[in-house]
Amino acid sequence: LAGLRQIDSTGIGRFIACFNRLLAVQGTMGMAAAQPTIRQSFRVTRLDTVFRFYDDTATALTHAG
Repeated sequence: LAGLRQIDSTGIGRFIACFNRLLAVQGTMGMAAAQPTIRQSFRVTRLDTVFRFYDDTATALTHAG
């Protein structure tokens, strides 16, 4: 998510839809390298309690699965 500078409700909805599809097949989803403004958007909607956030891609991949 490093290149993402802003997100709206439609964008957040897309993440939720992908997350739900992954859960249906016992998959996982992590958010890597999100800018502070993006993390704040998830925090305001309390979705930061649903999605796992990692500082970078390498850390996210270490915790995948």
